[in-house]
Amino acid sequence: MVNNDKVAVKIHHVNETWHKGRQENYIKHAVREHRIHQDLRHPRIVSLLDVFEIDANTFATVLEYCNGQDLDEVGPRARPG
Repeated sequence: MVNNDKVAVKIHHVNETWHKGRQENYIKHAVREHRIHQDLRHPRIVSLLDVFEIDANTFATVLEYCNGQDLDEVGPRARPG
């Protein structure tokens, strides 16, 4: 089925030049994020729609598209100062 909805795709890539500890930490964090997100349902959190492998060092998570500003833009303004 194709519905042509907009989605956000987050690319996770383990850089082969990183030292082994950094690679392991990155993988651990990405897997943990995926496990938490796959069962999470909340109206203010985008849904995880799919995950797929790109190559041996790269995979992608497909997320519900959320129209609006990037959190990197909004974050600094929203922090109490």
